[in-house]
Amino acid sequence: MSSQDFQSAFALFRDMREARIVDLKGSYLTIMTGLMENHWPELMEAFLDEVVEDPRIEVGTHNWNSIIHAFCKAGRIEDAERTFIRMGGFFDVVMQLVEKANEMKIFIDKWRYKQAFMETHKKLKVAKLRKRNFRTMEALVAFKNWAGLNA
Repeated sequence: MSSQDFQSAFALFRDMREARIVDLKGSYLTIMTGLMENHWPELMEAFLDEVVEDPRIEVGTHNWNSIIHAFCKAGRIEDAERTFIRMGGFFDVVMQLVEKANEMKIFIDKWRYKQAFMETHKKLKVAKLRKRNFRTMEALVAFKNWAGLNA
């Protein structure tokens, strides 16, 4: 398949979104699978960026991991690291985990999550996120408050 084929698929997918078609999951998965099989992580990333805010499509951590894997497989480690840093899902997942653990009265080691944050996201600024992704910004602020990193 050529890049032009996928550009056509993207255009059709956009038309489907604009037409307010409810079930886009199959089309989304087909495009992501095709991009993965043809080793086009940059197109996967562009496509994911376009659909990440659409509530009809569930973008999970595994989607970001697929992009990171494809970049690594192509030897593009810098791109893989950049994608990992952009993966704002870290905060959403941690906050969901914290909420569930509190619900079930299970102890959570804040130190482990603080350490993971400091190793991978210490340069992440709320001001930058405010411009790009409000939901991720909210999750980041909640995580920092929970972990005690707002000093």
